[in-house]
Amino acid sequence: MSGQETFRTRVDVAGESVPNAVVTAIAAIENVPRCDLPCLYYTVDPDALEALLASKTGPVSVTFRYHGYRVDISGEGVLSVEVVPT
Repeated sequence: MSGQETFRTRVDVAGESVPNAVVTAIAAIENVPRCDLPCLYYTVDPDALEALLASKTGPVSVTFRYHGYRVDISGEGVLSVEVVPT
């Protein structure tokens, strides 16, 4: 990815591991194996991320930075990954 391109995909927040989806998306963008990326745990608590997105208390969205990207995930399952300008 270059410039301000945004990668978007859908995640089944009720049945799919959201942390896995995040790492898989960024690995695909960078064309590297997942194991070459830093552990997501050092950026965001994977269990808390799953619990927050699975809650049905109303609309929810989570945004964080990971490995040079801004990651946005909605409770509806939209995952957006955008390069953070340096």
